[in-house]
Amino acid sequence: MPLNLKLTHQGFFLISVPLLFELILLGTLSWMLAQAEDKTKAAERSRAIMWEISTLENIFYSAASCLVAYNVTKQDLFAKRFESTALEIPEHLRILSSLSDSSPQRQQALKRIELLANRALHVMEEVQILIKQKKSLSEVGILSYTAEFGHGVDELTAELERVLKIEQASAEKNSPEESERLIDILKRLILTGVLLSIALAVALAAYFNLGTVKRLRVLLDNTVRLAKRDPLNSPITGTDELAHLDDSFHKMSAALAEAIRKEQAAIENAQDVICSVDEDGIFLTLNPACLNVFGYTPDELIGKHYFRLLAPEDQRYAETEFHPLLEGIARPPFECRVERKDGQLIDALWSARWSHEQKALFCVAHNVTERKELERLKQQFMNMITHDLRSPLTSIRCSMAMLSEGICGELPDSAHQKIVTVERSVDWLIDLISDLLDIDKLEAGKMELKLDHLPVTSIIDRAVSAVEDYAQAHQVKLKRAPTDAELYADADRLVQVLVNLITNAVKFSPQGSSVVVSALSLSEAVELKVSDQGRGIPASYKERIFERFEQVKVTDSTQKGGTGLGLAICKAIVDAHGGTIGVESEEGKGTTIWFRIPSNARQAIDAAQN
Repeated sequence: MPLNLKLTHQGFFLISVPLLFELILLGTLSWMLAQAEDKTKAAERSRAIMWEISTLENIFYSAASCLVAYNVTKQDLFAKRFESTALEIPEHLRILSSLSDSSPQRQQALKRIELLANRALHVMEEVQILIKQKKSLSEVGILSYTAEFGHGVDELTAELERVLKIEQASAEKNSPEESERLIDILKRLILTGVLLSIALAVALAAYFNLGTVKRLRVLLDNTVRLAKRDPLNSPITGTDELAHLDDSFHKMSAALAEAIRKEQAAIENAQDVICSVDEDGIFLTLNPACLNVFGYTPDELIGKHYFRLLAPEDQRYAETEFHPLLEGIARPPFECRVERKDGQLIDALWSARWSHEQKALFCVAHNVTERKELERLKQQFMNMITHDLRSPLTSIRCSMAMLSEGICGELPDSAHQKIVTVERSVDWLIDLISDLLDIDKLEAGKMELKLDHLPVTSIIDRAVSAVEDYAQAHQVKLKRAPTDAELYADADRLVQVLVNLITNAVKFSPQGSSVVVSALSLSEAVELKVSDQGRGIPASYKERIFERFEQVKVTDSTQKGGTGLGLAICKAIVDAHGGTIGVESEEGKGTTIWFRIPSNARQAIDAAQN
């Protein structure tokens, strides 16, 4: 039955079980070793006690013999031998006492031996003293000590023999053969324990690793299946990290399948042609859009060279664009004409990217024929405005000015009023045409900026001077705040921006109010502001006033004049400088329109153009 453990828990289990077995084995070996050491010490103690008992018996017999010889010969030599021999008895008794262990029986026996030995020694020492004082035993009555001495010696001898037999039995019980037997058992136990420990470790490792390796193989197979977009294996059971990883694989596979389905649906239903080309220029895949765009079905083009589609005169150009892509060099989109199956030429915008992994060039072809036609019509319209409208309107304005000044004769007041109305309408049309041309050039990037370092004061002064008469006619005061800021910009274009902004501010300011023009140096830009005390701009219009033909009120174009393109032109000029423009306003409390030109204008302009 598999254990539903995490990999970290499995690792802990693999370590802890053999470690626990080793600890149990080590404890058992330590206990047996202690038993063997105890038996060895007990045997050594028994042998030492037996040695001391034998020595003590010999000393008593030797002392008694010396005492008898002394009594018979009366020679001091035997007396001295007795004394030296008797002196050894306390030392051996002390040694014998030190060999006593925690056994109460042994302690009691050794204490009895010590008591009997001291008593016998005391009797012998008294006999020695009496012998020294008298000439013979019969004279001193030494025979009275004989019974006591003999009884004491017999009792001591019996006790020594009894203890000796006990120690001999203990020594036999704790013999070297027994120790060797224990050591042999210990060796066998160590060998068996080591083998069992190895077998246990191998068994546990095999149990866990077989399951882990098997499941890892499933995961590796799933990665291959995922790459091939084949169905994955059945989910791995369990609660460990591998099961979670496999679950993530299945979720990722489902998400990838859904993404591929959506991608395929997008490709199948795309209006643009999406195709892949190998390094030899042969079509590998095409989506169904190629039928509508190129007039060919995907099957008609797969396996064919892409040159078959291109207009003959554009093939060389296409090769120069496609060749760097095959080398992995990124290229911007380029236009190249395609010859449809029916022979019609269409303009296509090609975007391509080379894939090193798949050794294929993935391309998107967007039909821009209609856009090119619109651009052509727009250019024709702009040319018509420039040549067919602005020139006649300019002539009409000059003629109206001559009539108004009376060059062709005096006119009645009613006619003069009509001419003024016509002049205003013609001026409005000419301004509209000029604004349209300007904004078209700005948005097309055809208007070149003449950049130079210049003081902001000179720009403000030129703009204020240009609008001063207009402000006086509306009875609005123009104020300028002093500044020492400098800019790297196109002076004429910035003057155009300020003139537009000041004119608008004056146009919507009440009589007697003021319009303030100021500049402020920021950390990375210079900010210019035009503030008025007019009606303000509703919040809903703040984001729209910089769009074409947008005005706060529909009647502004008729009552206040203007084309609705002034702020759009201002934004286009500021954007061309890499700057930003915005508005701060509250209804009924005036409006402030600001724009910022970066200090590092060259870098900002390059970024804006790119």
